[in-house]
Amino acid sequence: MNYWWDMHAYQQDARDILDELTKRNVKLGLGGSIHDPTDPVGRLLFNVLAMVAEFESDLIRLRTREGMKVARATCRLRGKQPNHQAKHLLELHDSGNYTQAELAELFGVGRSTIYRTVDRMRPKPINLSGHSPTIVPPSPNTQISTPRKSHTTE
Repeated sequence: MNYWWDMHAYQQDARDILDELTKRNVKLGLGGSIHDPTDPVGRLLFNVLAMVAEFESDLIRLRTREGMKVARATCRLRGKQPNHQAKHLLELHDSGNYTQAELAELFGVGRSTIYRTVDRMRPKPINLSGHSPTIVPPSPNTQISTPRKSHTTE
């Protein structure tokens, strides 16, 4: 992660917000005193508040990631569960009575969505051996055409 870029982007965002607040003549009132964003103390206070807000956002993001890590470790993070419409789509697809285009029209989505949904809903085979899958040679009746290489001598 490039911290310089993050800090630069943060500073640019803070400047943009500060400029917008200045244009609207917004003043900051703290403890009975009013601070103008055009004077140095006002700019400092606005920047400190922006930094605290970003810190809070980062803490929320960190806690969310930690919670997801714990849930993943205890097998409680299952991802988004398929809805009933996706299950119905898979049933219609498996029946063989509808083409991809007909299903797309029926559900009001594109064909690529049908392919993607069917692929997501299918259980993936689990390779328990830990080895890569074996390549099965084609049967003797299968003809495979490959482009021929031209051999030239120079």
